[in-house]
Amino acid sequence: MSTPTIARKIVDVLAARAAKIRVASGYNTDAGRTVLIAVPTLDRTQIPAVVIYPSEAIVDQESSGGRVKWTRLISIDAMAQADPSNPGVIAEDLLGDLQKAILDPDDKRLGGLAMDMTVETLDTAPRDDGGTVAGATMEVAVTYVTGYGDPYQ
Repeated sequence: MSTPTIARKIVDVLAARAAKIRVASGYNTDAGRTVLIAVPTLDRTQIPAVVIYPSEAIVDQESSGGRVKWTRLISIDAMAQADPSNPGVIAEDLLGDLQKAILDPDDKRLGGLAMDMTVETLDTAPRDDGGTVAGATMEVAVTYVTGYGDPYQ
C-alpha cells in the first residue's frame, strides 16, 4: 500500500465530504452516490455523481526551514439527471449541496492538512445538449505546506 501525499490526503477529505451528498442525509440530491477523481468522462449510469479535478499546485513560498507553501486549485463538479424543460432547478440544488458538503465552517483546514481553503468560483449549467443532465461546479483554492522534496509531510 502506498503512502498518500498531503495533496492526495486533501483530495480524499474533499471526496469524503462530497460522498455525504445524499437525500437521506438531508441534501437535495444524491450526487454523492458516486465520487470519482479526475475522470475525463462519465457514463450516464454513473450519474448522479461528483467528480473532483485537482489542478496544478503553485509554489507560494519556499522557506529556508525546509518547508514549501503551495496553493492548489481544485474543481468539484456535481451532476444529476434533470428535467429538460427546466434543468436549472437541479443545477441550483447541486450547487447548494456542494456548498453545504464541502464548506465546513468549523474545518476550513481540512482536518489540519491545509492552512486554508477558499471558494474561487461557483457555476451551474446543463451538462448535455438536451438538458437531461444538469451540473454545478465549485472551484476551491487550498493552501497547504509540505517538506521541501517531501510531499508526504
